[in-house]
Amino acid sequence: MTRTGDDRDEAEGARQEAGPDGEEAGYDGGKAGSDRQAAGHDGGEAGSAPRPARNHRDGAGHHRNGGAAPAAPALTLSRIAESTTVLGPGVRAVVWVQGCPLRCTGCLAPEGLPFEGGETWPVAALAARLNALPAEVTGVTFSGGEPMAQPAALAALVDRLRASRDWSVMSYSGFTLEALRHGDPARRDLLDRLDILVDGPYLPDRHGALLWRGSDNQRVHYLTDRHTPPAQDRSAGLQFDVQDGTVHWSGVPPVPGFRASFERALRQEGIDLPISRRTDVR
Repeated sequence: MTRTGDDRDEAEGARQEAGPDGEEAGYDGGKAGSDRQAAGHDGGEAGSAPRPARNHRDGAGHHRNGGAAPAAPALTLSRIAESTTVLGPGVRAVVWVQGCPLRCTGCLAPEGLPFEGGETWPVAALAARLNALPAEVTGVTFSGGEPMAQPAALAALVDRLRASRDWSVMSYSGFTLEALRHGDPARRDLLDRLDILVDGPYLPDRHGALLWRGSDNQRVHYLTDRHTPPAQDRSAGLQFDVQDGTVHWSGVPPVPGFRASFERALRQEGIDLPISRRTDVR
């Protein structure tokens, strides 16, 4: 059964700001509604990867010197987590893409916005790495950056993953579900492969301690019958890992300003421990 949001959510697709490729961006003015939903937002752990390669694509997935990019050349990533329980149902891997065409007010991960930089992962190599994870890892979550800026490669990744294992697939996007359904065919192809979509931009003045998301304009859409919406809409918490002397944290902070407060508290205690610049919340 589908539950809808208020009238502002229902009309949001007609009022969204234009994205750089002419598609409507995911800015809505309504409170959380859903397609068979409860609520949601993003997170991960550092993974090894090839040497960073310069990426010269725009937000529509095209090369800047003209012409469409190959159907599934590779993904440009900023981070990989192999096991987390705070960014979707069960135990999941998380893949953060590099680059976002949107510029949401209050973005807490500005280092993920540029399309230049990141690390290049061939789709086949990333699929092999994820399919080699323990059987307890049953899902993968796409975050960023903006996953819908690299839709063809992510769709190809999903196909390779599911050829070997029955993966649950979840994605975040600053675009709304309505915009994606009426937009670019490659984005619709990726959408068709998702079990869960968390849509809409993070709005700091509407921050809440919500399940998998940072602000109450964002929605969790259950697009298949694989998962049942949980009974309670509350924060899944944060996950911390220390690797090579650096703190990495995953999840959606239940309080605004967490990153700055956490770093300040460490300094006040005289703890000099580098903190990953990836912040896990768009």
